[in-house]
Amino acid sequence: MKILLTRCCLFIGLVLILINIIGLFKSMRNKAIFKNDETFFINDITIRLNALDDAIQKMDDETDRDFALRMNEMVHNAIAHYWNENAAKKYYGTVPIWENYILYFFHFFKPESFTLYEFCNYEKALERGIGLCSQHAIILSEILREQGIQAQIVHLGGHIVVRVEVEKNIWHIFDPDYGIAIPKDIFTIEQNPENIKKYYYPAIQNIRKPKKKILSHLVSIYGKKDNRLFRNGMRDYLPRMYVVELLSYSAIWIIPVIFMIPALIVLLKKGRI
Repeated sequence: MKILLTRCCLFIGLVLILINIIGLFKSMRNKAIFKNDETFFINDITIRLNALDDAIQKMDDETDRDFALRMNEMVHNAIAHYWNENAAKKYYGTVPIWENYILYFFHFFKPESFTLYEFCNYEKALERGIGLCSQHAIILSEILREQGIQAQIVHLGGHIVVRVEVEKNIWHIFDPDYGIAIPKDIFTIEQNPENIKKYYYPAIQNIRKPKKKILSHLVSIYGKKDNRLFRNGMRDYLPRMYVVELLSYSAIWIIPVIFMIPALIVLLKKGRI
């Protein structure tokens, strides 16, 4: 019985290792997203995955403001605003088992958080290429923070944007979902949110199925009510999910080792391998 149990443990460990290895050679970017005609914006995603690494590099003569503007546009063009049941299945909104079997199995137990999973790791989010405004904001804020630029997430009670320090003590608002930048701080915008119309109007023309009064809706959510500022970016915005995701990507390799080592020791002692 003991030998059978140890062999089962060894088998489970090997299967999990194999799943991980398969994941190393697969991508979450489904190229069909480039032809999807259900995305929120027309031509919602235009940047190919292999072009992203070079695009993210900050140039020597590039100011923080210019880099933030370029990254804002890059994120807008690299992530499709698409988040529904089809996205979960076809475009890996549900993390596939070969990418991270822990996050995959979590969607059975907590579907509201893991059936359509929002990545904390911006590289994984860019690889997949889909998400809502919050995913866009996480990506932009993490890229900027990685370059030493202060970037905070602003929850507007219906939309997520990024507050960026473009120069010392000068903050601007960036919306990578719509691909626009507002050269004002959120506290200034809150005093007169009507001023955002001129920035959002061109982007709204690119919405596939424009909703009535969408500009008025954006104005309303830029008011003070329900606005929340997450000064430490994604780590404040999704603190638990950040830890879960970070640990899970280590655990997917540690767990099979835990299964395999005792089994190998027992089987080696008994000379059954």
